[in-house]
Amino acid sequence: MDTAPAFLDSRDFGRIARAIRFIDANFRAQPRLAAIAASAHLSEFHFNRLFRRWAGVTPRQYLAYVTARAARAALASTPSVLEAAYCVGLSGP
Repeated sequence: MDTAPAFLDSRDFGRIARAIRFIDANFRAQPRLAAIAASAHLSEFHFNRLFRRWAGVTPRQYLAYVTARAARAALASTPSVLEAAYCVGLSGP
């Protein structure tokens, strides 16, 4: 007997995992939702709903988390906030 909820399809897990890997590899470029959705071979609308269902956050929230995590690491190794921001793909003032 399958105990997984009906709304969690294992095929979708692979798509979301691929998108997470894409975000992790490309966060410095701050990819748009369209590019992230394309990496999972889904429309933006469907991808956004599916990502939130599987990850519990939106793709933009996950991208912000990954960026913030990298920024904290960069700040630990450089005294300049601006340099750390550039290192993680954030633009200046």
